[in-house]
Amino acid sequence: MPEIKIPFAGLYNSWLSQALDYAEEQSIDWRAEGERGEGSPDIVWPEDLQLSAFDIGGVWFYAMDYPKAHEMIAKAYLEEFDAWAGEALGETRPAWRKVFKRDADGLYRNMVSERYAADSCGFKFADMTSPREYNFTTDRLFATCSAAFIKRLWKRSKADEHKTLAALIRERFTSYDGFISHYSNDLEQWPKALADWDHNELETLLLACLDLAGADDSDFQMQMLDGETFDTIADQAMDWDDLKSRMMDDRIEKLTAWAEDEPDAVAAWAAQNLDQWAKLTAHDADAVYALDLPVTDAMEFYYRCPETPDLFASA
Repeated sequence: MPEIKIPFAGLYNSWLSQALDYAEEQSIDWRAEGERGEGSPDIVWPEDLQLSAFDIGGVWFYAMDYPKAHEMIAKAYLEEFDAWAGEALGETRPAWRKVFKRDADGLYRNMVSERYAADSCGFKFADMTSPREYNFTTDRLFATCSAAFIKRLWKRSKADEHKTLAALIRERFTSYDGFISHYSNDLEQWPKALADWDHNELETLLLACLDLAGADDSDFQMQMLDGETFDTIADQAMDWDDLKSRMMDDRIEKLTAWAEDEPDAVAAWAAQNLDQWAKLTAHDADAVYALDLPVTDAMEFYYRCPETPDLFASA
């Protein structure tokens, strides 16, 4: 099947990367609100142990699997682009959906599969490549499609006497200071057989046909941003266990600083919040045991001797 390069803004300082950044910021802010007891927090920590959005953001980067997130964005982008371009070009593919069918009693109780025509050019994800440095280029998205689809694009361009295509080729492939084109800027010099066109040449043909169809890529951009695509990707690409562990690392640091400034307050809080104290101890027992807290009557409820733990009651 032919491989075509898909028009793609890439994931470096683009509207796509900005959308992911925004989704991450929203998620970080939501968790910071939970730290303050707003929303539906799992645990309300005392003010001295609460993490700010700045704190959470500082560890978020290390727990997020960005290669996974970027590939998910590329695949979601291709899916949306395929439907948008398919609608603009009048391309459809058979698809199936589950619907309820009315039964003999007149009630919709039986689910059946229904075939329908979905807007689609038939693009299938092939690859996304990223440069080592983003100095001169950005990420590139590749897909496969049918040879028949390419022929229909050519037929559409031919109806325009290839005027739009020829103009686009001159625009994209004319050399200038700082840019040396590896392609001729004259359509007549391009391969005569479509089967010999590479992914860049096929992308140019696709762009010309979308231009002829009056497709507005700003509509496509708004279409992709309208929904929870990026929120879902930010969630699925996050290693939540790693993030929670890193957040607890920061909380232990705050606990250490609090114990140095107000040991009596820490001891009093610990005695009244055994579950939270147990979580801190489970995360980093050595750091908790090392705290210089005053021994009070409350200590028996949570203190563990690291040397002889069996001699003390369990918290």
